[in-house]
Amino acid sequence: MVICGGVVYLSLEHTSATNATLIYATSPLFVLAMDALINDRRIAAREFIGMCLATMGIAAIAFNGDVSAAYSLAFNPGDVGILLAAMSWAGYTLILRSSRFGSLPSAAALGVMGFAGAVILLPFAGWEVATGAPVPARLADWATLAGMVLVSSVFAYIAMQYAVRRVGASATSLTMYLTPISSAVMATLFLGEQIHPYHVMGMALVLVGLALATARMKYGRLRRAGGPKSPRKS
Repeated sequence: MVICGGVVYLSLEHTSATNATLIYATSPLFVLAMDALINDRRIAAREFIGMCLATMGIAAIAFNGDVSAAYSLAFNPGDVGILLAAMSWAGYTLILRSSRFGSLPSAAALGVMGFAGAVILLPFAGWEVATGAPVPARLADWATLAGMVLVSSVFAYIAMQYAVRRVGASATSLTMYLTPISSAVMATLFLGEQIHPYHVMGMALVLVGLALATARMKYGRLRRAGGPKSPRKS
């Protein structure tokens, strides 16, 4: 709630929504890496190549397509914050499938996490108000906050927990692939952001890398499920 919530909103003040969603979409790669580190799962060559391609896509986005910027290491703090949140979300995804956490109902787990997050973030909210941060005053502002709470937090977290328990962390993380495309379109339509060539290049590298890293996993599950099988010659 703090890193994947507070840090994300703070980072969005320093980077674009398009950059944020493209970088956040790499979370499934961190799921694979952490799964290998924690559960001693072997990373296949195809998965490693996919991680490298996606990392190149992140670099293309973070450096705005300017390779020379890599020498100065002038990272956008917002991009770094989003990358930290993506790594944190991967760890959260793996924790969801643990036996101890899985015994807790989804609504109860969300309530505990929400309460803990509110307690931790309350001092920061108080500091912002004390230093002159604007407080929502219009009905439209409160309606926006209500939408963020109900749709982007309550519903999204419960759906995430349910999906992880039903189909597993790795399979659920595949839904992150849809966020770069949908978010880039919405950022263009509603926020007036422009899609630059380096965004397209970064998006292509990230999506190809993610698809390549998970193709072996999906094929392996398909084979273990008993299909499809190669047709026998008559």
